[in-house]
Amino acid sequence: ARIAPEANQAAVEELEKEFKKENFFDLEAIGQFNLGFILAKLQNDLFIIDQHAADEKFNFEKLQKETILENQLLVIPKVLELTASQEALLSENTDLFKLNGFHFLYDENGITWNV
Repeated sequence: ARIAPEANQAAVEELEKEFKKENFFDLEAIGQFNLGFILAKLQNDLFIIDQHAADEKFNFEKLQKETILENQLLVIPKVLELTASQEALLSENTDLFKLNGFHFLYDENGITWNV
């Protein structure tokens, strides 16, 4: 059998499709399968949505938005032994670490994990 690239164009286009969160509003629910999956369609495409996974993702994203982490200082701060590239990575992402409750002190002795 020969593979004809022109015959594969439809398959390539299908594989390149992108589904975004905004598309959920346009989904048409068809039904439920096996008490854990939602069958839905969007135009000519059929979607099988894992209800448990969707619920976990929804709860996780909600928790991320609503939760403010309370941090507590360590009694004895932990001195981190980092390579130059690790130190650069930490410095570039300090704000992200702070959002997740981690604070670092920078001094002549190196970087100390304080929370």
